[in-house]
Amino acid sequence: MTVQTRGHLVFGIILVLVLVGSITSTAMAADESRRLVVSEQTVRDRKTGTVWVRNGNLPGKELTWLDAQAYLKTINQKNYGGYQDWGFPSKAALEELQEMCAAADNLAGDRKTCAELLNKNGFQNVQEGLYWSSSKMGRNNFITYAWSTIDGTFKSISKEQAANLLPVHGGR
Repeated sequence: MTVQTRGHLVFGIILVLVLVGSITSTAMAADESRRLVVSEQTVRDRKTGTVWVRNGNLPGKELTWLDAQAYLKTINQKNYGGYQDWGFPSKAALEELQEMCAAADNLAGDRKTCAELLNKNGFQNVQEGLYWSSSKMGRNNFITYAWSTIDGTFKSISKEQAANLLPVHGGR
């Protein structure tokens, strides 16, 4: 085998590895887009098992913490989506949604809000704004984390303020 032939062989192997890597990345991206299982009332994350209410504005308006608790009690009594244990999502559960948005945003190539991305990928009516979390700020029972579907950050808000509610099965 000549040096030139070996060079072509090495170049061919490198090209094949690059193409395989590109195909693998595309397959992973496609797999990420099939991560959610959508039904009429719920969305389930295949990766984490978390089940969310599909409608990101089910109450039809922002609610204070107490009003949101009362709303959760109502949908639990109605067995919404076949479940009776809807609750506030934890900060960790909302971070999982944020990670999903970041992956979808990288795929799209153009900057979109998480609300837009969730609405394009199985959820409905997710609002641009703050969403309640069950995770309180330190020892203060009157301040909690809220997740922004606009910029993906967490803010501290008083439970007397109004925010959106995205119930999660089991209060995960």
